[in-house]
This record gives sequence, structure tokens and C-alpha cells, in this order.
Amino acid sequence: GLFLMQFMIDKVRLSYKEKNSIARLKGYTGIENWNVFARWAFCYSLSLNEEVIFTEDDKLDVEMTWMVFAGKNFKIYQDLLVQECNKLGLELTKANLTKVLRYHLKNGVNKMYGQINDINSFRDIAAG
Repeated sequence: GLFLMQFMIDKVRLSYKEKNSIARLKGYTGIENWNVFARWAFCYSLSLNEEVIFTEDDKLDVEMTWMVFAGKNFKIYQDLLVQECNKLGLELTKANLTKVLRYHLKNGVNKMYGQINDINSFRDIAAG
């Protein structure tokens, strides 16, 4: 626990494009909180098991705290993030954890945005 807290992310950042995509997805599905969508996007991207290729980020203007992103189940998201860093052979540093979270957030938002246009298509994705 304490070991991880030293490395843990304090801020989760998104681009305006991602925030706008989430806003539109909220409208399609009626799900109210964008941090909930950010969690879904992160997990969805992880579940795709694709090759991870890091690219430069757009300007990241939107931010929330790690706890707003992760909520009461923060331990689960923390573990998923650590597991993904390990899988990618990355050292557990704040910078690497942030980079992996950013990748999967961006990827997940983009992929979900391309596939969801109502609550049913969201359910299809959520059901995996």
C-alpha cells in the first residue's frame, strides 16, 4: 500500500476532444458522470489487449483528481494500472503509470466514441 502511494497518480488529464466525446456519449446513454465514462474507457481499452503504442498527447486541458477518476474502487484501478505496467515491462514510476493511464483513456474514449450511439450499444460494449 504505502509503496504504491509514493508512485500513485494524483491527477488524471484529458484533452478537450476526449471530454467532448465523453459529453456526447453521456447524451447518448443517459449516464451522468464523465468520470464513470473515463473508467469504462480505461477498462475497455485494457480489455482489447492490443499492442500499446505511445504517442505524443494533445493538449491536456481537462483534469480531475485520481480519486474522482477512480472513486471508491480506486484499489482496482490502481491494480489494473500496475498490472499493465508490469505486462509492458515498464518500471513502476509515476511517469509510467501516468503514461499508461493516458494511453488507455485516450484509446478507450476514441474506440467507444466510434461504437456507441445509444444505451444499447453501450450495453453491448459493457457486456464484453
